[in-house]
Amino acid sequence: MKNRTDKNKIFKRQSYNFLIPSVKYFKNRTTKWGFCDENKNVIIEHIYDAVSVFYDGLSKVYKDHKIGFVDLFGNEVIPCKYNYIEDFKDNITSAKSGRDQITIEKTDNEILFYHLNGALDKTSTKLKSNLNSSIGNTIALEFDEFREFSDNLAAVKNGERWGFINREGKIEIPFIYDKVSNFSESLCSVMKKINDNLIFENTGYPNDSESINSDHLDGYFAFLEEKDLRRNYWRDEMNRKHTEKWGVIDKDNNIVIPFEFEEIRDFINEKAIVSSGGSFGVINKLGELVIPCHYSYINICKENDYYFVARGTVDTEKNNWGYIDNTGVEILSCDYNYEICIFHEHLARIYIDGKGWGFINKHGEVIIDCRYDDAQSFSQGLAAVSIKGKWGFINQLDQPIIPFIYDRAFWFTNGTSVVERNKKMGAINLDGEIVIPLEYDDVGNFSEGLCSIAKDGKMGFLNEKGDIQIPIKYDHKFSQKFENNLLEVECGNRKFYIDRSGTEYLFEE
Repeated sequence: MKNRTDKNKIFKRQSYNFLIPSVKYFKNRTTKWGFCDENKNVIIEHIYDAVSVFYDGLSKVYKDHKIGFVDLFGNEVIPCKYNYIEDFKDNITSAKSGRDQITIEKTDNEILFYHLNGALDKTSTKLKSNLNSSIGNTIALEFDEFREFSDNLAAVKNGERWGFINREGKIEIPFIYDKVSNFSESLCSVMKKINDNLIFENTGYPNDSESINSDHLDGYFAFLEEKDLRRNYWRDEMNRKHTEKWGVIDKDNNIVIPFEFEEIRDFINEKAIVSSGGSFGVINKLGELVIPCHYSYINICKENDYYFVARGTVDTEKNNWGYIDNTGVEILSCDYNYEICIFHEHLARIYIDGKGWGFINKHGEVIIDCRYDDAQSFSQGLAAVSIKGKWGFINQLDQPIIPFIYDRAFWFTNGTSVVERNKKMGAINLDGEIVIPLEYDDVGNFSEGLCSIAKDGKMGFLNEKGDIQIPIKYDHKFSQKFENNLLEVECGNRKFYIDRSGTEYLFEE
């Protein structure tokens, strides 16, 4: 059912691309949510139990324990009939209503519904600049699971096998794969079971005939039960690694990389991380190993296209961590027990046992000696570091810029850093000047020109001049910040939205 609103109000909103969630408190102590404009003119009536902020022209709404989405005109373009709906990601979401599972896609001019109750029943809701919508069936195709579209193809499952369809519902790649990922850079990793009968029994556990004391039979039987569970687990893992082989196909279902890997991740910048023999490496789009499978862990560093790698057991502190470039050359050797972090502003933190924290450059050279008790990454040219329990800031030449006088310090955001001294918090600028007095229990980072402050359990906001713009009267739970000019707050037993001017969007009956 669509919520039809006053057309005159709709025309007033056509110059805006958002509405503000507002709440109405009724005399019977119930509350309902709707939407208004910045002048508190009600645009969508208060009929919902809860709403979310508009994003990309849609808002998730809740009514009678059901969920849907409304557009800026008050149309329920996704009706409030679902028990569960995820947020949209890349214009795709999924929903459930009873046993009916649905994938929903948002395009420029319509909402597409793909019903997963045994058949692909594709319907659409047109997104028009009026109060009407149209719905019509277009195609039907049997399947069991359905994924979001990627590169205009969607993975679908029929029985135990996966294939791909296009946006018209036509099968582009037949149902022949046991597992698939999504298309990325026009390629997709897929898995086939090579040999279902391959069994490994050698687990390396002690012989069952080992001698035991008859007084400890209960413990021995428990040991045998646990050993069987471990044997079965490792046997299943060995079977999986040796029977599940991954390769890569293109959009025409041509095998461009043969089925010889235990894992193939999505391609990023024409390279993909792979696993073989329990170790990780990197291949190019021809399937050539540009980085051999020598590592127990590998992940890409987005800042400089390096790879963060490890040798050893990755769930202990005994890893030998390092960096390699995109050709496999070790920038920082994995032969030592480091604790290293990702690069920020061309430098990465590194901890060396027995010395302390310092910084390395992209060549793996230690350019700031590992002599600090703790350190944070560089931000806006400075890094917070500590010596003997006191924090200050250094530049990339290891020169002290802001003295070591604080009990805690955090990295700079929008030209300010939150600092603490004598259990009171404030903020300083890049010159070390105090811009927020150290007199608050909590201080957040500046966002959209405002910074949250808290004192005695209440929260308010300062502007960039350090003046209180929104009074300290709202309940404080944690540091909060405005997003798209709005913030949800609580005051007493009431919850509502405010904007950066402090306007409270709530109504009384």
